[in-house]
Amino acid sequence: MKSKFVLALVLVFLAGVATVPSAQTPTADQIMQMVENRFQGNDSQVQVQLDTTNAQGQTRTLQIETKSFLYDKQNIKYKILVTVTAPADLKSLAFLVWENKYPKPDDRWLYQPSLKTVKKIEPENARTSLFGTVFNFEDVNGRPAEADTHKLLRNEPIEGRQAWVIESTPKNPSIVEFSRRVVWIDQESLAILKEELYDKQKGDLLRVFKLAKQEKIDNIWTNLIATVEHVQTQTKSKYTYSNVKYNTGIPESAFDPNNLGK
Repeated sequence: MKSKFVLALVLVFLAGVATVPSAQTPTADQIMQMVENRFQGNDSQVQVQLDTTNAQGQTRTLQIETKSFLYDKQNIKYKILVTVTAPADLKSLAFLVWENKYPKPDDRWLYQPSLKTVKKIEPENARTSLFGTVFNFEDVNGRPAEADTHKLLRNEPIEGRQAWVIESTPKNPSIVEFSRRVVWIDQESLAILKEELYDKQKGDLLRVFKLAKQEKIDNIWTNLIATVEHVQTQTKSKYTYSNVKYNTGIPESAFDPNNLGK
């Protein structure tokens, strides 16, 4: 979810066959920039059911409303608001992010209704759990392409979709939880079909993201069902999108930290 433009490339692929990247294939940096730049509407609104299951098989369900607004000025790209609507003990808990242009860290705020306070989230805490799920605060808007060094490993099919497989390593490893990540990028929709994160201690698999369903809504490729599994804690979160709406005219004031909780 980044700026308005998606670079147009005319590519020819051998469907269903894993291949070594050729001279006609875009570079890893170009692909990741295309992913970051794909247009996701001037604004959007969506209902999300987020189910998190722990190692003991216990599941907790959150109902969430997510809104986004394409700002694209003053070095701010998107503004995103995530609000819990259920269960009752978490209702109105809200998280706001202003996605800044790299290298400036994103601005994030958390509204806690029980205290009626708005707390600024520091950049070093961006990878802490979001509302007790496997997702973290940084997952809401993703990592900027410029924050990592990218390498195109191969082209291969995954779940019936042709994908670029890219390995990324953080330029500043001290501020992230992983040593490297491998992503499978859908060559048509530019969605991340799968992502693997590896830890910094032993390089073991840490977390796996899988996109289970995507479709076009208002001619915009939209993620509808996805899962994230924390392999080492055996905790898994699944999100399901519904009532997706684009370009509805959401007022910019909805993304003001001073208006959280009002």
